[in-house]
Amino acid sequence: MAPPGPKALSSHLSGPDKAAILLLSLERHHAEEMVAQLDDDELKILSRSMASVGRVDSVVVEDVLKQFVERVSYSSDLTGNFSAAEKLLRAVLPTERADAILEEVTGSAIGSPGVSMWDRLSQVNEELLANYLKNEYPQTIALILSRIDPVHASAVMTHLPDQLNLQVMLRILKMESVHRDVIEDIERTLHSEFISNLGHAQKRDSFELLAEVFNAFDRTTETRLMELLESQDYESAAHVKSLMFTFEDFVRIEPAGIQQLLRSINKSVLAVALKGASKHMQDLFLTNMSERAQKVLQEDMAALGAVRLRKIEESQQQLVQTAKEMSDRGEIEILQRNQQDQNRLVR
Repeated sequence: MAPPGPKALSSHLSGPDKAAILLLSLERHHAEEMVAQLDDDELKILSRSMASVGRVDSVVVEDVLKQFVERVSYSSDLTGNFSAAEKLLRAVLPTERADAILEEVTGSAIGSPGVSMWDRLSQVNEELLANYLKNEYPQTIALILSRIDPVHASAVMTHLPDQLNLQVMLRILKMESVHRDVIEDIERTLHSEFISNLGHAQKRDSFELLAEVFNAFDRTTETRLMELLESQDYESAAHVKSLMFTFEDFVRIEPAGIQQLLRSINKSVLAVALKGASKHMQDLFLTNMSERAQKVLQEDMAALGAVRLRKIEESQQQLVQTAKEMSDRGEIEILQRNQQDQNRLVR
């Protein structure tokens, strides 16, 4: 008799993988009793194995079971996947505990805790994702685009060749339900070939990250550290500045955007923010308000009396954060510094 193939023995399996196979092979109530004895860290390790072990040949199942007290034989194969792990955990654990473990297990499969593969892809630069997808089959591209955010999918398609887009669209129209195993295979491939290398492919991340850090500083710290950076690397400091959005950068928002912003912000916060602002910045907001609203705001500012600088800066930062969130949602547009209309006058 020929020796068994490499997949016919359990020697290549890790301890957690063998434990996962054992639990999947047991009757439900026996598995539940065993799971109830494990702590959260053990459950996380076991759940990851259950979610990723995939299809296991029946001869491997039998070989695993032989290593335990009782000999058990199976006449069929079994499949370990996320669904199986989820069902078992939810059957024996409180909802909150099961949710926490499953969230971490899902996140660990793509390298970002608590974020699904498809959410992660929806945040990837559209040109970068398109360049990767150009080498895939149209059917695979169609499946991927159908599972990410539709707005992001449309942005990705603008970077694909027309003929490829045509094939992708036709396959989306004819797409039927896809087996979970196929989706899991694609998720694993995306993680190993694309997501895991994403950090090396992204450009200017370090500058964008530092700009976000500077945006969160109070004014005094921002000025001090920016001057320090400029003294050592003026060009990099200028690049970071170009990516920042501060209270003074509201001039980069067109009047229609300022008016939209005014409808969304707390007017008491605006009053405090403008209390310590220059007349130029005060006029930027006042000229985009009705006469009645202008009068109310000016009265509110006058009634504040003396306001601590820290309170003013906190209110200004709150307005900045609101503007950035609205820009991310596409509700307002923040012009690049080189796009700004230099001739715009603020009365």
